[in-house]
Amino acid sequence: QYDKLVKKYKKEIKSKKENLELIENQLEQKKGEKLRYEKKEQSIKKELNRINKEMNKVSSEINSIQSKIRLTQRKLKSTENEMAAAKIEISQWKIVLMNELGSLYRNNYTLRPVISDPWEERLRADALKIKTTQINQASARETYAQAVYLKYISTQDELSQLNSQLVDKKAEQEKVRAEKGEVLKTTQGSRVAAEEEINKLNESTAEMKFFIESLEKKKNETAELKKKEELAKRTFQEKKKMFAWPLQGIVTARFGKNKHPQLNTYVISNGIKIQGAQSASGDSVTAIDKGEVVYAKGFRSYGNTVIIDHGGGVYTIYGQLGEILIDIDTKVKAGDVVGKTGPANNNTLYFEVSINGQPQDPLEWLGAAAQNLQKQ
Repeated sequence: QYDKLVKKYKKEIKSKKENLELIENQLEQKKGEKLRYEKKEQSIKKELNRINKEMNKVSSEINSIQSKIRLTQRKLKSTENEMAAAKIEISQWKIVLMNELGSLYRNNYTLRPVISDPWEERLRADALKIKTTQINQASARETYAQAVYLKYISTQDELSQLNSQLVDKKAEQEKVRAEKGEVLKTTQGSRVAAEEEINKLNESTAEMKFFIESLEKKKNETAELKKKEELAKRTFQEKKKMFAWPLQGIVTARFGKNKHPQLNTYVISNGIKIQGAQSASGDSVTAIDKGEVVYAKGFRSYGNTVIIDHGGGVYTIYGQLGEILIDIDTKVKAGDVVGKTGPANNNTLYFEVSINGQPQDPLEWLGAAAQNLQKQ
């Protein structure tokens, strides 16, 4: 039985070690999976940081361009005012000049004054020259203002186009950031799931290792018990023909085939019967060797019975007792009283020796004694 148990434990240990190896392989795979998710997570976080920095930069550029656009719009308004003022000035000077020219024409070619004053003519000529210069200057300012206006219009168009491009770029970055954020959530979820699986596998590994250790312990304990049992059996066998008798008296029935006195037929006995001294209170029955009481009560035709386990598959049986004087699980040594025979005519003890479930002839184990006369 011990060998079967050890074999069973070895088989279970082998199976559990295979399971443990499988779990450990799964654990390593999950650890690798978790590591990949962590690396991916870090990579996505770096990418998100980069995108956020770029978006901040683009936002700053957009703010700067929008500020420039507002400044350009103010300059456009100012230039428009300059152009309008130059046009008004030109128009005014043209009116003055036309009036002056008309007056000059009338004076020189229509009225033909009798007396001509050269200083007056010179003053008129200088005035015309000044008015013409004023018109030319106003016209130049208008032309410059128009050029500036066109430049600002072009600048405004360029800024608006650049602003539109940056807004589109920011929108695209926001879209990418949102997509990366979703991937990050998925990656984090997968990493968390992998961590949970790793925790479960770690628990399974610990449980499996504990179970294997307990099986190893049981196997070793069983092997140790086997050694103890073998030692107990060997020790018991070494005392063969040396054991003290459980009851001093006469053998009335021997081991094996016996003729029944009343039925005039033969019966098979697994033990011997010893008749005591027929005392009034019954004779003491003692254990032949150390062991542990595993049974102490009535048992079918055996009557009151005590069974002692001596280890190594060796048991001694004390039956047909008048009285049991010991409890189950009690450890005994050779000579300890386990019970008494019945008084007077009921003072017979049934005694049996069993090794590995096979009954043995007790007379081959008990020592010789003068008072133990065998009834022929």
